[in-house]
Amino acid sequence: MQFAGVIFASLVFVLMIGLVEIADLDRFGSTAPPDSATVDSVTADATSDGQEQLDCEQLESDFAAKLERSRSCNTDTDCTLARFECPFECIASISTTVLDDMKREERSFQQQCNRCESSCPDTLIKWRAACVRQRCIMLDRSIEELEDETLRLLNESS
Repeated sequence: MQFAGVIFASLVFVLMIGLVEIADLDRFGSTAPPDSATVDSVTADATSDGQEQLDCEQLESDFAAKLERSRSCNTDTDCTLARFECPFECIASISTTVLDDMKREERSFQQQCNRCESSCPDTLIKWRAACVRQRCIMLDRSIEELEDETLRLLNESS
């Protein structure tokens, strides 16, 4: 008999919890259909964010392709170093003839998209621009310093 009383009390307890949960659902309106104006504004915001994301991805892709094409040269004086921000190369060696246009386009991209949290180093002194096989490249100046130091040590040891 005691066992039956415990079971009965448990069933009543579960039933009460179920009724409370049903009452909460009705009170908070979770079963009501969503307001169509709210859904439309959320959808519109998501669509505009998605469109902006696609536009920025396209702008980034276009700029990266132009950056790659901007490296043609004939001599070292045709090349210069340019500092770009993320997501592009921090330091790039490009043709001097397109430097101003590329910097202007990159600034425009950064104002519209600003896609990165990181930043590039401020200094360009470690690098130098050079033309190799009619393509602007970057050379590390520290290698030249090591070469000079190695030659000096070889001369001293002779």
